[in-house]
Amino acid sequence: MALYKTRGVVIGRRAFGESDRLVDFYTRDHGKVRGIARSARRPRSRFGSALELFTLGEMVFFDSGRSELVQVDHFDIVRSFVGVREHLERLGQGAWAVEVVARLSADRGPQPALFGRLNLASDLDAELAGLLEGLLARLMGRYPLSSRFITQTRRVPPMVSLPER
Repeated sequence: MALYKTRGVVIGRRAFGESDRLVDFYTRDHGKVRGIARSARRPRSRFGSALELFTLGEMVFFDSGRSELVQVDHFDIVRSFVGVREHLERLGQGAWAVEVVARLSADRGPQPALFGRLNLASDLDAELAGLLEGLLARLMGRYPLSSRFITQTRRVPPMVSLPER
């Protein structure tokens, strides 16, 4: 069983069992990682509010290699992005950036440039959001075509569609 320590952003979370939480992270060194945080839903959990959406932190996890899921030992907050959750427009932009990364990136496919751009997504205004969409798609090897990127009179259908969960 290997032990890893890396920096990551929480990009999704849901209940798992009675007291555990299934959490999706996007890490600098390992790409998209899904893990189990044992006892994270208990009132006196060692994770506290660290597993909130958009939280950037130092993550320590165990990987047995037998499953897609890793076991999250602890997650220390580096930056919580509270400003994203307090303003509706920023919350929408942050949720959009996290959704793009969660749907278009491959599991365990590290892309440090994408990780860096995801950290900047919380500081965007609405005008720059479209530029980030194109940049994220290009970093992941996808090239979407839409009327937003092409200045023509006819509408061009997109090349890439989002996979269904």
